[in-house]
Amino acid sequence: LVITNWDYFFTLFHNLFFESGTWQFLYSDTLIRLFPEQFWFDAALIIGGFNVIMSLGVLGITWRWGRRAVKHPMTSG
Repeated sequence: LVITNWDYFFTLFHNLFFESGTWQFLYSDTLIRLFPEQFWFDAALIIGGFNVIMSLGVLGITWRWGRRAVKHPMTSG
């Protein structure tokens, strides 16, 4: 969603978490000059990429443990 339609995602995020109109600033405002829209786009891509990599890592580890458990089941008693 972030990559395909950034403007929609940006507006949706702010409408969910902020009161209407409190998150819109002029381009000349200091906050916008310090953190322009490209900054937030790049941050979203980095965070999303990190989450994908970590999820794949966890998936790989649990898949390997699952295979090991099937090959060597624990016996009780």
